[in-house]
Amino acid sequence: MRLTPAIAAPLVTAMALAPLTRAAETTWTVTAGGQGHSVVDPANSKPGMDLVIAEAKTWLTANPSDTLNLYFPAGEYHFYHPGAVAMNFLWFNVGTLVVRGDGMSSTTLVFHQPDQQGIQIQGTAPLHCRNITVEGMHLTRDDEVGLHGVYTSQGSVTEVDVGYVKIQVDAGYPHPAALSGAVWPGVLNHHMVLMPFCGDPLNPETDFITTYIRVDPLQVTDEGGGICRFVLVNDGSSMMNRWINVPIIWPFGQRVAVQAKLGEPTLRFHYTDACTARDLRFTRYSLNPFLISGASNSCVVERVRVERFPPINGKAPYFGGPGGGCMTNAQYTGHIIRDCSFIGTADDGIGVFSFYDSPVSANWLLEGNYVANCGRAFIIESSSSGTLRNNRVFRGDGGAITMGNIRNGATTTDSLTHWIIEDNVFDQMRGDPCIDIVGQQFIGTHDNITFARNTFIQAPKSWPVFEINYCNRVFLEDNVIQGFSTEEAMGYSPETGSRAMVYISKGLDVRGAGNTMNALTDRPMIGLNVGVAEVGWSYYASEASSGTYALFYSIGAEDGYIRETNEDSGAGGTVYAGINSSSGLRVGDDGSDRQLRAVVSFDTSSIPDEAEVLIAALQVNFGSTYIGNPFDTHGACLVDMKGGNGFNSNPALESADFQAPADATAIVTLTNPGATGRCIRAELGPTGRALVNKTGRTQFRIYFALDDNDNVTEDRVGLYPGEYATPHLRPQLTVCHTNPAVPVVLSAFALE
Repeated sequence: MRLTPAIAAPLVTAMALAPLTRAAETTWTVTAGGQGHSVVDPANSKPGMDLVIAEAKTWLTANPSDTLNLYFPAGEYHFYHPGAVAMNFLWFNVGTLVVRGDGMSSTTLVFHQPDQQGIQIQGTAPLHCRNITVEGMHLTRDDEVGLHGVYTSQGSVTEVDVGYVKIQVDAGYPHPAALSGAVWPGVLNHHMVLMPFCGDPLNPETDFITTYIRVDPLQVTDEGGGICRFVLVNDGSSMMNRWINVPIIWPFGQRVAVQAKLGEPTLRFHYTDACTARDLRFTRYSLNPFLISGASNSCVVERVRVERFPPINGKAPYFGGPGGGCMTNAQYTGHIIRDCSFIGTADDGIGVFSFYDSPVSANWLLEGNYVANCGRAFIIESSSSGTLRNNRVFRGDGGAITMGNIRNGATTTDSLTHWIIEDNVFDQMRGDPCIDIVGQQFIGTHDNITFARNTFIQAPKSWPVFEINYCNRVFLEDNVIQGFSTEEAMGYSPETGSRAMVYISKGLDVRGAGNTMNALTDRPMIGLNVGVAEVGWSYYASEASSGTYALFYSIGAEDGYIRETNEDSGAGGTVYAGINSSSGLRVGDDGSDRQLRAVVSFDTSSIPDEAEVLIAALQVNFGSTYIGNPFDTHGACLVDMKGGNGFNSNPALESADFQAPADATAIVTLTNPGATGRCIRAELGPTGRALVNKTGRTQFRIYFALDDNDNVTEDRVGLYPGEYATPHLRPQLTVCHTNPAVPVVLSAFALE
């Protein structure tokens, strides 16, 4: 409620006259003693620190309105804590406690047990810890189990074959057998992967030759001479299915890092409210460096740096540690994570999770963070009213942001609602969809999510920039793609729809305008499964070079296939149209060696007459094969093109279309997609672009160079037709054209 000046003035006066009361602040220097507290020995800090923690709790209970600082002067403090947390602040819920050092470059706490937590702020339900700050320190670990203080390993490929890979372990790094499930039972038995990387030895980067390879943590073999053998595990993915049966695509000498989840977090807030982690540096961590768990609320994480440890024998580690960066759980009120840096985490850089399935946590802020070379940058589980802005993400094995119902086993998980993702920069995210909204648990529908003014530098070459699933309303506004990667991940598999810039599956209402690209692409702007989309994209390089994208679907009433009258007649016979199946369009030959040719038809009359077609691409989707695959036996799959009123001067499909003259023959060649369900895409050259008809139909005729192979057996492929119920499987023509009337075009198109 807005106050009138007459009412507001007395309130201001009253506030000015009210006496200021400030909480008293007391500082204990942990190495000095006195003031009723014990002394901490830096060489063996745990015994003294256990006493100081107990004394601090007593002091705060007696002075609940005051602040107590536990100050660690510059230097190293070593904690030997087998079977116990190094520093455990249990049930601190009165007063304000600050545990601080002299700065992250001056005060270092070394925790010597990787299987135990370093610092834990621990409450329980309903007795949460409150108002505790940890700041100004470098938190690290050291060697107690023969791992040299390194809880990951790496090396170079020496051999690959069916089902296994061998690497030469880098000098000074632990042998992966020491990280195996046999050494860490119950921790690693479910998770161990190999990740390829590249870049300068002192500054490694994610390599995009493939995504990770899952290996069996119980079958890690020391072959002698620093050679380690890993056995692949089939996790059900198409990639792993392929590599179980054929050698993986890694060249000799490919650098590989070992991701192995083990150990305990270095710093943990558990059942905490209004606690803060500030100006902290994490290196040599096992599992996660920092974790907020349990039913926590309103915590702040700022200026935290998660780094790789120093180089060993001139080679910096790819992974800084075996786990993620900052994983956070919230009960009702979300946390603030800002101005942090996460580099080389094996798992997600920043994670947002809700403690309850319902209601979910709300009011999150992720701002000004830098995440580089991590598994995924951000993972955001079911939550509400969050903002992710002004972050920068550089490379990574997975996507930049994964959002959705992630929690395994949840049965009442609410959805993701009212999130704003704005003003972020995503640089060289090439592996997965850059932004991925998922419905992993298939419960609920996400709603009211906005992506605005985000910049994509070297967007994925083939993967979607946005993939949207299980959503009601999503808004894409004023996002900019500066260019596309020229590198293709070897592990990329061109599954149906995956090449769409915006791929929508189970999206009810996806809208937006003002989205631009500074580079041309032949990829469709939207791949649509179900739902309605109205998203505007344009091409803009300069005032003199700009354009609008449009996507056209084949007209179901005008496409189909034609069977040759007789073998070698070269004339069309029976016409097959209106077949609503995965083989509605057929190409190849039949059991009498009669050729089958397909025709697809697009109404491109909406393109302005004076427009120049800058790019055009034809896409069909491979639906089936019957008996023989003509891609293997019938030569090239060719495409003829006809404008005007279509083949034989009639847009309707008729037998004469089989042999009717074309404006251009063999204008493009369609390549073998390798498996059903995949898209086949071909970009038209200058001749084809000039033939796109701006006043009527643009039709294509598809056939194989060899009319038949004389085996009196059907050899044909089926393609999805224009009448197929799922839009993204229909034949598509993507066109980017100039708009002479407006120098810079920001227009939208609608699809249903």
